[in-house]
Amino acid sequence: MAKSVFVIDDASEYGAGPAGIIEEDLGDTVVDTDTIQTGQTDFSATVTKVNSSKPDAVFFGGYYAEATILIGQLRDGGFDGTFVVADGVKDPAYLDAKKAAEGTIITCPCIPDTDPAVAEFAAAYEAEFGEAPGTYAAEAYDAAQIFPDGIGSGIDNRADMLEFVNGYDEAGITKQLKFDETGEPADVHVYAYTVKGGAIVPEGEIK
Repeated sequence: MAKSVFVIDDASEYGAGPAGIIEEDLGDTVVDTDTIQTGQTDFSATVTKVNSSKPDAVFFGGYYAEATILIGQLRDGGFDGTFVVADGVKDPAYLDAKKAAEGTIITCPCIPDTDPAVAEFAAAYEAEFGEAPGTYAAEAYDAAQIFPDGIGSGIDNRADMLEFVNGYDEAGITKQLKFDETGEPADVHVYAYTVKGGAIVPEGEIK
C-alpha cells in the first residue's frame, strides 16, 4: 500500500468526484494535489509538483485522452511510482502510452470477461458486430432488458413502468438487477485491472 499519494483531477465533474473521495479517504497520506484541464497536453507544471512531493503513487481522476499523455510525461520526468486511475481510463486508446502505461492500476465497476456469462456475451457481441464490446457493454445490455421486460408484462404507462423498475429484482449477465431507494444499482462490485504486456488485464474484485 502506498504511504504517500499525489492526487490529480481534470476539473470535470467526473474527474473531481473520485479525486475528492480519494483525498477524503486517504487523509494525510495525500501529500499534494493538482488540477489539469481536459484537452491539455503540456503537463510540465504538474510533473514538477509531483517530483517535488516524491509520492509512492499518483491517482488521476479523468479520462484516457489526458491520462495517456500525462503518464508519458510523468515517466519522462522521473516518476517511477504507481499510477492509479478510474474507469474513464479503461480504454484501448490508453495503451498508446506504451511502456509508460505498464503497471497502471485501473479500477472499474465493470465485470471482466473472465466471468463465464460475460465471456459468452462478449463472444456473441463480437460475432454480431465484428469488434470487442466496450467497457460497459454488458452492463448496458442488462439495463436495456428491464424496459422490454416491463412492456412484455403488459405495462403501457409511465407510472406503472416506474413502479416496475423500482421493484425489479432479476438476474442479469453482470449482476442481480435491482435498485436502492435512491435509484442506484444495489449490487455494485468494483474490479481492479492492471496494464501488463500492452494489455488491460483483470486482477479480480476489490473487496
